[in-house]
Amino acid sequence: SGVPLLLREMLDNLIDNAIKYTLPGGVVTVRVLATPAPVVEIEDEGMGIAPEDRPRIFERFYRALDTDAEGSGLGLAIVREIADLHRIEIAVLDNPAGHGTLIRLIFAAAPRADQ
Repeated sequence: SGVPLLLREMLDNLIDNAIKYTLPGGVVTVRVLATPAPVVEIEDEGMGIAPEDRPRIFERFYRALDTDAEGSGLGLAIVREIADLHRIEIAVLDNPAGHGTLIRLIFAAAPRADQ
């Protein structure tokens, strides 16, 4: 459960970033994993995010060096605020295919009906 408008905004920002940083002809994959705690993954074949930049990418106005894509630097800060509001854990990982980024959203497990 959550605020649909905010959850949509969070996913739109993440998918837009994945598309923006993937070269023409590259692939962006969005998947939902049906696990006890639901997981959404957004995977791109872009330039990737350097490990040293990962702790800062959710800061307002932060832009990694060598990034020439347009934007204000607020998108991921908005993602973090929405995730925090909904108790969603965010992991920023390397794309297992070898290049690009995998963003994993881990939603808090819903309480069982018998609790």
